[in-house]
Amino acid sequence: TVTLTTQPSRQFEKFVEGADWGDGDDVALRWRETPAKPRVWRDFMTVCCEAGEVEVLLGRRQVDWVPASNSSKPQVEQLPIVFWCTQKCPFSHRVHVALLEKELRFTKLDVASGDPAFNMEQFQGLYSLASPDPSAPAKVPMLEHRLEESEDEVRSTVLLDSYQIVMYLERTFPRTGASLLPRNPAQRELIQAFIECFEAHVQAPYFRLRKASDADAIKYTAELLGGLSVLNQFLLVYGSWNERRPKAGAFLNGSDFTLAEVITAPITLRMVVMCQQYRSIDLLKATERMGNHRVHAWMLQIMNRPSVVKSAPDWYRFTQARRELVGMKQRETKFSLRKYAKVKSVPFVLRSVRCFNIDKDASADTDSQ
Repeated sequence: TVTLTTQPSRQFEKFVEGADWGDGDDVALRWRETPAKPRVWRDFMTVCCEAGEVEVLLGRRQVDWVPASNSSKPQVEQLPIVFWCTQKCPFSHRVHVALLEKELRFTKLDVASGDPAFNMEQFQGLYSLASPDPSAPAKVPMLEHRLEESEDEVRSTVLLDSYQIVMYLERTFPRTGASLLPRNPAQRELIQAFIECFEAHVQAPYFRLRKASDADAIKYTAELLGGLSVLNQFLLVYGSWNERRPKAGAFLNGSDFTLAEVITAPITLRMVVMCQQYRSIDLLKATERMGNHRVHAWMLQIMNRPSVVKSAPDWYRFTQARRELVGMKQRETKFSLRKYAKVKSVPFVLRSVRCFNIDKDASADTDSQ
């Protein structure tokens, strides 16, 4: 007996009744009224019996079939994933975001947190086996996907590069969690082009700005802002976004959080915070004042993505809380100034409140203004 999650057509009923299920028994169809999310998958009809589940792909609609409760086939549990990382590493952050987006269960081992579960010898040994240079010191990120375990040995796949790890997770678990790669080959190439544009015009100037002296900081800041303008133009030409409906999604593919955002979000997050804290440059305000509203909306949305925030370092969550507190104080200060101007009838104070942003350290003394 097979339970359906959508009503079958007569054509498909004939196909199932005439299919060879291995034991020659007839297959009874039972329809269960449970909505299934349609996905573009294949243009032909196929039947797959795997891991105690039957999946039927009919036309361009994916329909999930589950066996009856009296099925003797055991359910296969997800094999364990071990993720080795550090909080400060943006490349580890990429993998962490992908694991959360794919909704996978995993064991996280922070090599710099003093976790008692962390074994340095095991970490170095696995890295030496997977690295082309066995004598190289172990680095993060590293992901171990255990494929088979027994009392004597463990057969597993070990990956070291963050981009390769994210692609491996997407290809190994294509139907788990969010889909990070679209089915359309042209859209996949567009994502790859976006990543290359970000690395060349934004990531490279940001890394140079981090190491620059105060004398060279102005030059690299201008280069970074110019790179953000290039990225803004890329999003305007190739991205999907409706300026009148910004909540519909400001990602590269509209509301779809894809590989493009997984790769670029950790660098963007650190870039915004670092420029604000150490160079006194507010990139979000700068992009908005330059008229780059598309990249401004994109940066805001990826920085507020739940998976990005949840996997972010502790200092970022502290910075977010501090920004909210400072913003609340600014609003209170502006409100008190408007109230004072209304009572005293001072038009100049009203104009100053409308035209200037009051900084968190600015004085609220209206007489001095």
